Amino acid sequence: MKTTRVFAIVACLALAACERDPASNVKIIARPSAASGSQTTPIQPPFRPEQCVLAPEDTAGSSNLVANGPCSFHHEGDLRCRRSIDDFYVALLRKAPGEATLAVYINVETYKGPGHYDNAQMFLTVQDGMSYYHWSSDSVRITVGPREQWVDLPTVHLEAEPPNTGTEVVTGKLWCKSVAPTRE
Repeated sequence: MKTTRVFAIVACLALAACERDPASNVKIIARPSAASGSQTTPIQPPFRPEQCVLAPEDTAGSSNLVANGPCSFHHEGDLRCRRSIDDFYVALLRKAPGEATLAVYINVETYKGPGHYDNAQMFLTVQDGMSYYHWSSDSVRITVGPREQWVDLPTVHLEAEPPNTGTEVVTGKLWCKSVAPTRE
């Protein structure tokens, strides 16, 4: 009787072990190739210098911002400047050809008031639809003038961020919009 019982248990276990794997009912389909028109991330077109031919400035100002390199331009209008807790920001937005926008952004971290700073961050960007071209540096030397009326920007080299190429050389004295510029 023991032999019959052992045989029955072994037979049941064998039958249970032989059941089909539930995963065997899953069908694996081939992935479509990129050439078959499936969704792929479009490759950004190369930067074109004409993307920095800027529309005329809306208002006159006292600034003299000059950029030379793949994105050469000149800006004379006053810029937006703002102090926020321990940061000082300078920003410029300009209309470029088509739907493109050129932006310059400076951020002085650990700002303690007017004076000299060695590690400001600076970005120059051009956005044209889904394409984004970017040059930057996080070791910019600047001087913020008295009463935060202006920013002196000695020659700065902004390196391209991939897939972009080239170096922008930027310099100038930037007057702030928030305070009426008075020459010193």
